[in-house]
Amino acid sequence: MFFPEITLSADLNKTYDGRDDLKLLGRVDLLVIDKNGTPHIIDYKTSPKNYEDYNSAKKLNFTYQLASYERMLRRYGFNTSKTDIMIAPLQMENFRKDGDRWVFDKVKRGTTSRVLLQSLSDKLSE
Repeated sequence: MFFPEITLSADLNKTYDGRDDLKLLGRVDLLVIDKNGTPHIIDYKTSPKNYEDYNSAKKLNFTYQLASYERMLRRYGFNTSKTDIMIAPLQMENFRKDGDRWVFDKVKRGTTSRVLLQSLSDKLSE
């Protein structure tokens, strides 16, 4: 099953500024549930540059983001021990400002997306 742009939420179980009802929200670009009921998280990263060109701080930010999604799924009762968490980098060619809007000529698969998406394809066919 495929669930595009699904919103997840979880109680923070923390008190901040006198409030204890705070929630963490996240939107998964694509949540895939395989035939065994295992969730797999795919996060699209669109950029005019390759994913490998991001600095380590930016990549660490992505890691925290995706780990938060995985923890929220666990709180929903999913077994995430075999969950694949994947970034699908998409590179925008000729990304530029045109008047008051940003435009690009086409989107191409980033350098690592084939391997990541192939991994998911293998999981779905098992």
